[in-house]
Amino acid sequence: MFTIVALVASAGIAFFLFKLATAKPRNVPPGPKGVPLLGNIFDLPPKGSRDWVHWESHKEQYGNVTSLTVFGSTIIVLHDYASAFEILERKCGSSAERPHAEFMQNICHWGHNVALQPRDDYRHRLARRQFHAFMGTAAAMSRHEHVQDVETRRFLLRVLRKPETFWRQIRKEAGSVILDLAYGYTAEPDANDPLVDLIETALEQISVASQPGAWAVDFFPWLRFVPDWFPGTAWKRTGKEFAAAADASAERPFKFVEMMRAKGTAVPSFVSNLHDQAGGRLEGVAAHSAMWTAQSMYAGGADTTVSTTALFFMAMMLHPEVQHKAREEIDRVVGSERLPEMGDRARLPYIEAVVKECLRWRPVLPAGLTHKLTADFEYDGYFLPKGAMVIPAVWDMVMDSKLYTNPAAFNPDRFMGPQPEIDPRNIIFGFGRRICPGRLLAQSSVFLTVAKTLAVFDIAKALDAKGNVIEPDTQMVAGLVSHPAPFEARIVPRSDRHAELVLEVEKTHPTKESSAKELATMTSW
Repeated sequence: MFTIVALVASAGIAFFLFKLATAKPRNVPPGPKGVPLLGNIFDLPPKGSRDWVHWESHKEQYGNVTSLTVFGSTIIVLHDYASAFEILERKCGSSAERPHAEFMQNICHWGHNVALQPRDDYRHRLARRQFHAFMGTAAAMSRHEHVQDVETRRFLLRVLRKPETFWRQIRKEAGSVILDLAYGYTAEPDANDPLVDLIETALEQISVASQPGAWAVDFFPWLRFVPDWFPGTAWKRTGKEFAAAADASAERPFKFVEMMRAKGTAVPSFVSNLHDQAGGRLEGVAAHSAMWTAQSMYAGGADTTVSTTALFFMAMMLHPEVQHKAREEIDRVVGSERLPEMGDRARLPYIEAVVKECLRWRPVLPAGLTHKLTADFEYDGYFLPKGAMVIPAVWDMVMDSKLYTNPAAFNPDRFMGPQPEIDPRNIIFGFGRRICPGRLLAQSSVFLTVAKTLAVFDIAKALDAKGNVIEPDTQMVAGLVSHPAPFEARIVPRSDRHAELVLEVEKTHPTKESSAKELATMTSW
């Protein structure tokens, strides 16, 4: 261990002297004072902490644009919407790159994911075009409404039967929609699904791999060449484990589609469509690119949708007055003889406001995804150097009292009336050329779940064995994608008639057999 520390320290000294000799004194944004050689490495968020809370403290001390320097590399944190819009949106041509994170991208193989690919990589440009064609317009999304509608109704059915499992059903609903659209795969309706479990494991691991400052190899990429037997290299074993899971999460469902196409039983899907467009079968680089593009669809959509939906249930428990007002709108517009549909969306402005407030109140990517500058910038009198990493502190933006009145409060009315507050979707889905390509799918999925759930269920705080109210933990759990801490809820149908509406899906769309059996027959992938 001492030897590797000595190597790192020696490299740090050399790097520091080089930077000292070549650095140009410029007026970078304010931030904490660093220490010799290491800079602000001790001012990064502690491992396992809620990084958005850490960055919020920097805003309170230093202002709306702050900076750190770690081993000579500059990190810029944008704490307000104005700076993020100017730098990441208006000047996106020079701010749309992703910084390189050796551990996550190379060692753990997540560099193949579309969200983390270099902007100028042709695979990235191809994937963005494919995403746009499949789900980037209202016309494209209309082709997927049926899948979303049916899976949401099946979600209601599972919650009706086992309301105590609503957390698991939220995750199953989100996974089922994306697996169907991406691969034509039908997830297990009740039991755990092997493909869902596989991908969820990979997503849990990337949350660990992406922790800022946690991996020395991110600062000293040459450490990846240190032999595995060398002291202090346990991270290499972790990296191999994470890489295997990442590869499996991309390869196994992709190979499933190939197998089903060979049998002549594949159903239309994103991957199957790409095979058709390639003349029957994707090969080589095109196949590898499509494989990771599909994986990116699940990785970027399922986890974030789960978090937002769980937050909706929490918000309804805490704010029955919002629940009551939302149901009044549904009953007035839709009635009680059917469930809300996507066609009702324009006539349900308060439901839309509830969705927006769920997205704003507890953003699922509270520290955003980091950008990298490819040109020098001047902003508000500060110098932002080429090569700097830029963190859009989303939490600080959605909690900005200049944008939102009483921002800590859950209040959908802020988006109603002739002068609504800024739409949080302009913030939480990213900026410029790195805006989330699956945002329309995420928004429509959450809308359907919120509208249908409020139409048929009452959501309240859970009770203990003695009938006492259990107050939920409203804290968010640390991670790249932040989730609410686990909580219980009391979920009951509004009436017998509303329960009947939920049960109708058994007749109109009986549960299909899971694809898990076919998946189990795969001998290689």
